[in-house]
Amino acid sequence: MKKSLWIIFLLLGVIFISGCQSETSFVSHPVGYGLVDEDHVAQGSFDYLSSSPNNPNSFFLTVYALPSIWAEVNVYDEFDEDNPNIEKLVDGEWVRYYAKYILIGNEFFTLVVDETTNPKEVSYQNIEGTDIIVLLESEEQSKWYIEQVNLNSIYITDHERIPYEAYKSILYDVNKIHFISTQSTGIFISYVGENETMPDFSENFQYYDHDLINQLFNRALNKAFDPEFKVSQSN
Repeated sequence: MKKSLWIIFLLLGVIFISGCQSETSFVSHPVGYGLVDEDHVAQGSFDYLSSSPNNPNSFFLTVYALPSIWAEVNVYDEFDEDNPNIEKLVDGEWVRYYAKYILIGNEFFTLVVDETTNPKEVSYQNIEGTDIIVLLESEEQSKWYIEQVNLNSIYITDHERIPYEAYKSILYDVNKIHFISTQSTGIFISYVGENETMPDFSENFQYYDHDLINQLFNRALNKAFDPEFKVSQSN
């Protein structure tokens, strides 16, 4: 009798342990959003394999230019200095042209030029006077910006928010749908568990700010155990 009870308890213990293990055996695809330098915001993702010793892996980074890049326009003909929609910036022999007004989703931004710097610096501010860079320090706002780009909901406009198509972005490419974004991949790193911090692996994406790259993927890591991002789970 005692032997039978012992066997029953042993089997229950095995079932319990197996159940606990199955809860942690999963694959997720978390995504983080954020600035990667003063001119770009990015979406970073990877595959998180909870049962793998090399984990996470298959890093993927999609980088999106900010208006400081894509709102510069090409001017091939003689430029009208009184154009109310385009600003001409002259720094010695370097001449640039920027859209004065842009629309991102339903958010209207106006060009602000810092005349005290050399070369002159440009920024785009919303109706509250907040620079888009400050807005995109928030992960939620970075995600919003990327969504608008993917929806092709970014426009050069006039002061009445009507699309102004006389000039095209310097990045414009008729053969590309999302001409302001680029993609790259990174190698895997060592195991990272729940509530841990991602090791420094910014060398995988060395063209961008190292601290911001690490922050971006740490934001993704924080979601690796979130059911929303789990793509499969083993029992």
